[in-house]
Amino acid sequence: MGKKETMINVICPACGGKFKGKPEKFEQPRTCPKCKTIQTFKRNNRELNNISPLETRLNKDEKILLISSKHWLVIVPVLLISIIFIIIELFLVFFSPPELNLAFTFLIVCIIPWPVCIWQLWSYKIDLLAVTSSRVIFEHGIFSHNAEEIPLEKINAISFNQSIIGKLFNYGNIQIQTASLLGIMDFKFIQNPKSFRDSVDSAVDKYKKHQIMEQAKNIAESMNSNINSDTIECPYCAEIIKAKAKKCRFCQSELP
Repeated sequence: MGKKETMINVICPACGGKFKGKPEKFEQPRTCPKCKTIQTFKRNNRELNNISPLETRLNKDEKILLISSKHWLVIVPVLLISIIFIIIELFLVFFSPPELNLAFTFLIVCIIPWPVCIWQLWSYKIDLLAVTSSRVIFEHGIFSHNAEEIPLEKINAISFNQSIIGKLFNYGNIQIQTASLLGIMDFKFIQNPKSFRDSVDSAVDKYKKHQIMEQAKNIAESMNSNINSDTIECPYCAEIIKAKAKKCRFCQSELP
């Protein structure tokens, strides 16, 4: 049989088209079959060509099982505050008394709160909580990338709770109990917490079963290695006998 050719998955940065081919085919810029523009294709190693928004680099053979984020209701207070600020701005512009220092008031009421609102909105977009085949990853940070990781073997228990409004809009708080220095980790306003809890439980079960199978495989290989080192094949009858035997117990032949 001939040697199997290596194939890679690539993405067009212009249209997002996904293609598969030999590595040398995409080394140089080429015309995208989808958008018909000349592009330098980007390598995509994600399973099933699924582009992940995570910045954390995955290990070899590690797969993303679920990516979740905060529920959109978390930005409602920010939007309400923004509306209040807009109303105050309009009031100051049209109804402020002459003796009021409009410039100073405008600075305090309008300029200062807006960075806080923008910060909250951007944080809502960036914060991600993911389950992979080997760990749970929590990414956050606006100006810098921060990632907290919980290996599956360190997870003792995971639970979630929902208020009445949380049940109505399908969001809740998730609590993960770990056996590491991280202790108990809380994640608030996570959308579809039950699905996330189930994904973590399933991933932990699969990981533990995989570890047990690997241990059993290693033990079996070790035992086979010990057996093989203590036995040999009889050169006359091909039966397995002790390596230190002077005479084959099957064919009674004297061994050299």
